[in-house]
Amino acid sequence: NMFIPHLAQMLQKAKIPYECGITTSVGNEPIDQLISFRNTEYFLRLADGRLLTYPRGPVAPGTVDADLQGRKAIVCTDQKKHMNSDMVENFTIPVSKAEDNRSLSTVKATIDGTLMNIDRTMSLTGTQKEGLNMQLSNGYDQVGVFILPTDTKYKTVEDVFKSEKADHQKERFQRQREAQQDNFKQEIADYADSKPVSVGECKMLSMGNKSINDAFVYETNYTMDGYVKKAGPNLIVSVGKLIGSQLTVEGKDRKRSADIHRSAPITIEHDIYLTIPNGYQVSAESLAQLNTSVSNDCATFKAKAGTEGNQLHLHVTKIYQHQQEPVANWNKLLQVVDAAANYTQKQVMLRRK
Repeated sequence: NMFIPHLAQMLQKAKIPYECGITTSVGNEPIDQLISFRNTEYFLRLADGRLLTYPRGPVAPGTVDADLQGRKAIVCTDQKKHMNSDMVENFTIPVSKAEDNRSLSTVKATIDGTLMNIDRTMSLTGTQKEGLNMQLSNGYDQVGVFILPTDTKYKTVEDVFKSEKADHQKERFQRQREAQQDNFKQEIADYADSKPVSVGECKMLSMGNKSINDAFVYETNYTMDGYVKKAGPNLIVSVGKLIGSQLTVEGKDRKRSADIHRSAPITIEHDIYLTIPNGYQVSAESLAQLNTSVSNDCATFKAKAGTEGNQLHLHVTKIYQHQQEPVANWNKLLQVVDAAANYTQKQVMLRRK
């Protein structure tokens, strides 16, 4: 790929200082054990320390994908003496922190008989954006992000495709929009670990590529069955399912002899608001059971529940602190994995007044 060489030429013309570097991604041999140059990744390092890598999607300059974080790298500190041994620096590409890679789901849920209507907005930063920012956006969205801010003659995406020659582009984008909705449906099924009864409008709200800290934001609307059951005059609501599908570790998998490697440290948060139907109130006993906390130096899972007016509010946080853990810490991680999996079974009783 010629992206990095072309970028280097542009920086030279702009008289912006940089250094050339080389590394390998996760799954390939470390750079100091290199077997084939086909396995290498090239990057540039700016004077302020930022790394410019090949963009794997619509990301801000300086974004470093998870599969390059923590990898050994070599940089040539003097471009006039290409890779002279005195001008080569060995270093490790920094690993981001858990707070950098954040997923926040804001859920607003209402009960309709035994169905639950869900409006869920996802806000993703850092490595949490990877993959989804391509899967849930389309060419139409990307034109709006990349062309409109840089070309003053276009005010809307439609302006870009007004000519007859662009009809095929319109058709292509229409097909992409249809595929995008299918991708949203799949995202919902993956999140809930079951197919929804129906899906409403789903859309991307922000690509999150103007700066490294910008969030990729999208919205889903759907209806789920099996979350609400009648118990005489009362309702039993499976509110734990609103945090989405969780990893379960069972049987032989609970014994481990190898160290643990995550793509990156992450923080996952859920802000859940369930509207309590008229004529019902939350059982104090079942409300108390929604509070939990498991925390150690490797990971955290905690949930806090309360009522605010006619709404039940849950705030749930799961954190994995490190990219790598020694196998000695496996049981600590299991404590948090189990706590999250068990929480999906949590229910709350809404008593008839």
